Amino acid sequence: MIESSPPPPSPSRSPDPNDKLRPALPPSVDTGCTNNSLEWKYRLIKWTSFACAIMNCLCAGSILLFSLWAPVFQQKLGYSQMQVNAISIAGELGMYLP
Repeated sequence: MIESSPPPPSPSRSPDPNDKLRPALPPSVDTGCTNNSLEWKYRLIKWTSFACAIMNCLCAGSILLFSLWAPVFQQKLGYSQMQVNAISIAGELGMYLP
């Protein structure tokens, strides 16, 4: 008969110098992302999203300021009310259609 021997012991892990900085948690607790490059990517995505949201708000709100410039278009540039309305409509279509 062939006797099966127990498996060899697993090699011991070298101690991680960062383990002293982290509190000892049970293995069932998810500590989140510990990979610095992955954390950096998440931060980049977060700040890029924030910057895009701010730009979107600024661009979408700029069409509301058109009413401040309408009298200037009429007085200084000599546009009629119909021409000012056409500029406003073109701006709104350009802002909201794409």
